[in-house]
Amino acid sequence: MHAAAIRQSWSSLPPVRVAVVGLGYWGRKLARRYQQLAGAELIGICDHDTHALARSAAVHGAVPAVEHLADLLSLKPDLVVVATEPATHVHVAREALQAGCAVFVEKPVTTTVEDIEELQALAHRAQRPLLGSALWSWDATVDALAQLIADGEIGQVLRIEGARQNLGCLKPGHDVIDDLMPHDLQILRRITGRSPDRLQAWGSRLARTAALDTATVRMEWKDGPEAELRLSWVAPEKVRRMTIVGTEGMAVLAPLDTATPLRVLRATPADAARPEPATVQDIWLPPIASDRTEPLLAQCEETLRCVRGATPRLSIRAHREVAAALEAARRSVAHHGQLVEIDIEDHSDRASRSERRAPGALPEVEANAAARLRAKPAPETGYGACQQESK
Repeated sequence: MHAAAIRQSWSSLPPVRVAVVGLGYWGRKLARRYQQLAGAELIGICDHDTHALARSAAVHGAVPAVEHLADLLSLKPDLVVVATEPATHVHVAREALQAGCAVFVEKPVTTTVEDIEELQALAHRAQRPLLGSALWSWDATVDALAQLIADGEIGQVLRIEGARQNLGCLKPGHDVIDDLMPHDLQILRRITGRSPDRLQAWGSRLARTAALDTATVRMEWKDGPEAELRLSWVAPEKVRRMTIVGTEGMAVLAPLDTATPLRVLRATPADAARPEPATVQDIWLPPIASDRTEPLLAQCEETLRCVRGATPRLSIRAHREVAAALEAARRSVAHHGQLVEIDIEDHSDRASRSERRAPGALPEVEANAAARLRAKPAPETGYGACQQESK
């Protein structure tokens, strides 16, 4: 059924009662979006930080604003949106699921596999959906990138380089890996068709706090490419860039560049017998759909559909793979860059069959992308505190 027809068919149903926990950057944005949606009713907001709570209460008028999660759950929401610090996600989501609510969690759903498997089991027993943030699954530029890779426009993928940096929130218990790496993991899974198999990671605490504020993560796929991510909270400029190097060209994803967010470049090869370097021969700007719903709004609409029984675009298994990669990265940093296998297999039999499904978005593109990968040659504070923009 077409999305517009679905909206029409649900217009006669009572709105989904939504409550938001955590009123940092993303929590405030999510609360505004849900209050704007015709299919939702924002029935409560919550934060331990009284300043953040008062600021949001002034925006949302008569919507109840409470400091304690128990008071929020007493309002009987259908959907609890968790936008707190990553370390608290499992605690808030656990209580919401135990109260019989559907749960949507900002990225990352959890920072450990053990925690996400616990939430999977709770959601399965309660027969309530457990959903995670999947903004890049709704991004038109990433869709265009995945499609051109699947179509072979740059040949077989050899290497992927990512840079995600800005001045971040330096706070113990909240580090640059958990904050920034989930974004790139989602994009990598979208364009390669699967999560990486192993990684090495190195990190520093340049600001002399307890939290990692810079990290370099090198990832490998079996029979596939390699990728290297540079993550930083101590960079003076905000950078969001990913370069995909193929046998027949390169693609550059630059979401902050509104004029050219996606470019394909082809170069003349360097001649070993002559001193001239390789030069760019051709630049192509792939078409990007302009009629798409804004990703955050599309994601909020999807959560409402999932409360009513729809299947999410990105399964909870994909979010489990993110948690596994975050754990592997922290383990590698602790062991000075040791190569660590990522536990991407879901060993739990507690998850429902729907949770084990592959992502629903353009599966044929993901399958084609995976087929084109080249084998690499051998050789607790306020809930909303610190939730700055990290997309």
